[in-house]
Amino acid sequence: MMSFSIKKTDSKTYEILYNQEQIGTISTYQNEFHNTCVYLKIKLISYPDFSPFEKIKEIEGKPLQVMIESSETELIKYLTSNGFECKRHCYCPEFTKTDLKDKLQSDHPIHYFSSEDSIYQKCCQLLYQHYIEISRPVSPYTADYETFLENVPTDSGFYSLDINDRVDNVIFTEKNEIAYVASSDKETCSVFYQSVLKCIFSKYDQTFFEADEETDWCAMTLLHLFNYDYQKSFNTYIYK
Repeated sequence: MMSFSIKKTDSKTYEILYNQEQIGTISTYQNEFHNTCVYLKIKLISYPDFSPFEKIKEIEGKPLQVMIESSETELIKYLTSNGFECKRHCYCPEFTKTDLKDKLQSDHPIHYFSSEDSIYQKCCQLLYQHYIEISRPVSPYTADYETFLENVPTDSGFYSLDINDRVDNVIFTEKNEIAYVASSDKETCSVFYQSVLKCIFSKYDQTFFEADEETDWCAMTLLHLFNYDYQKSFNTYIYK
């Protein structure tokens, strides 16, 4: 008769046994910014026909979260057949100007900012509001605004203003990286991005960024300006 067991060997590691033989480990870790789930790292030499996840969730007292490459098809099959749901596909492209679908047409007015400028806090506030919004459906942001300011925004980027002189679009950059994007205006978001890309490609041959398909319409608007292979992604799976 086949049997399985789970043994917690230390505060962060579960040993998985199948027929009294170890087939690997599942380790846990925390994310102070998104602390509603326990994160898992799964290292199994084979995927058995039993699930250890309900027991781990019972011990940890929180839903479980796994973040993996879309190429890990065997592990994905094991997760989804045992109660995990894919909540987010994150694309991590690198682009040159030749990857654009169309020529950049926009002359939308943009402004450069640094952390020394008075407008910087307004840009950070817009990003914070957007970050809260896009995190909520998957793994809500659980730290405070001050912690966010210390860890998330870069020190420079670009913004635009609406007719009332309020920040309506923002991109935080670090050299040629587009680190974060946020917008309160879907009508001007795309043309704002095109103006920023003109500026970036005038200085650099390449840019790169991340875009979450299910949650971040701002980043996906940026991604849709380029030709891209959507088969490759970094996925988030949740077990509740």
